[in-house]
Amino acid sequence: MANADDGRWELTGTEEGPALRIFTARFDTFLHPVKGIPLRATVLATPPWCNVIALTPDNQMVLVRQFRFGVREVTLEIPGGMVDPGEDHETAAKRELQEETGYTSDDWTYLGACQQNPAFHDELCHMWLAKDVRQALYQTTETRHDSTEHIHVELMASVAVVQAVHDGTFQHPHAIVALSRFYDLRIT
Repeated sequence: MANADDGRWELTGTEEGPALRIFTARFDTFLHPVKGIPLRATVLATPPWCNVIALTPDNQMVLVRQFRFGVREVTLEIPGGMVDPGEDHETAAKRELQEETGYTSDDWTYLGACQQNPAFHDELCHMWLAKDVRQALYQTTETRHDSTEHIHVELMASVAVVQAVHDGTFQHPHAIVALSRFYDLRIT
């Protein structure tokens, strides 16, 4: 049995569940740290993700609007996506920014990572800042979206971005966490 003092539950078994498009279900069995009772937990095993705060030379933020199936709404977000197998998260951030928006940068800063929802996800989302972004040379009016994306790119001033967080326009937690690592988002 796990040590009840540190709150950890002892893992006693794992079985793979169905593989779905962006995650695989996994069923882990744990023992309660005090009672010793087994619990079968569902875990969504997900590749790491990345997202990007992208700023133009005049401090406009590059944002994306896209339809999200879970909420059946078009949402305002910062660019980002999954880290491909064999790819590091910095490379993924650069690729996602270019694929989704057509922008690139030579000035990148890592802002850290966050867990999506550790209650049932094992995903880690890496956050990056790209300064002085510019449209890629290949870019005309098309971006390279996959078959599940239809993205509209827009630029927004910093003050408007902070207001969009405060008024609830930004609902995506990964975007809000990344923005909070860059802006002071306290309501004053």
